[in-house]
Amino acid sequence: MMKIQNILDLKVFVFVAETKSFTITADLVGLSRSAVGKIIAKLEESLQHRLIHRTTRVLKLSPEGEIFYEYAVRILKEVVEAEEALSLEQAPQGKLRITVPEVFGRLHVMPQIQQLLIDYPAIEIEVLFSDEYLDLVREGIDVAIRIGAQSDSGLVQKVLAYHQYLMCASPQYLAKYEVIEAIADLKQHECLSYLHEGRRVPWKYWDQDQEYFFAPKGRITLQDTEGLKGLALAGFGVVQLSSFLVKEAVDKGDLQTVLPVFSPPKEPICAVYPSKKYLTPKVRVFIDRLSQVWNGKTV
Repeated sequence: MMKIQNILDLKVFVFVAETKSFTITADLVGLSRSAVGKIIAKLEESLQHRLIHRTTRVLKLSPEGEIFYEYAVRILKEVVEAEEALSLEQAPQGKLRITVPEVFGRLHVMPQIQQLLIDYPAIEIEVLFSDEYLDLVREGIDVAIRIGAQSDSGLVQKVLAYHQYLMCASPQYLAKYEVIEAIADLKQHECLSYLHEGRRVPWKYWDQDQEYFFAPKGRITLQDTEGLKGLALAGFGVVQLSSFLVKEAVDKGDLQTVLPVFSPPKEPICAVYPSKKYLTPKVRVFIDRLSQVWNGKTV
């Protein structure tokens, strides 16, 4: 049975893995270079696996070392979070790693992050913009903001707000062309399409509680939703985009909704985080802020 003597052993291993240097690690943890080497050797003996391949010039993790590194990072992170969770009066502090969808993150999450940085000087925030669902545990991410219902039962989700897909066009465009009274009428109109993975994304619509898809056609296809919004505002055609992108323009009258009776149901916007009984203060204040600002509204 392996025996890891203390948390320092894991910390030394992680520093060596990340710095690729016994000397730098020794400076970071306040030990001698030989002491660092002995700790690594002791870990390898306990685990009965070579963790680090080392020559006079290169340090490199072995396959077993890569696996052990992932667990060691996770354990050290859990230790820090356990200490924070028990310090109920402690001000939020430390690095908060967040992943957010690209456009929604820039428009709606970043303003709240800016205010969080002002309110809590001891918090350091790292933001990953990605429309992909990253592995929160593997990537060491504290919380993700995701659009749509979540199916991963291993994660906790909290609904913060909602969004809805809307078809819309500028008043100038709608005044110039034929009235749109049915989905079939869209075939006679210039539809501004979003390109994803090399294909036009179909538009969702609902009719008598059933979901259907319309294949938009037109001269313009963009791999950028904000660019599509700009084209719609300029009168180039009809577009389907999320309310979080066009709601303000619709409220101002710069865009008008088209066939609202066929709009798909609202979808949740959630904070998602690894299943834990206690949230660390830094995660809690971030989620609480979004919850208070958005308050379950449609954004």
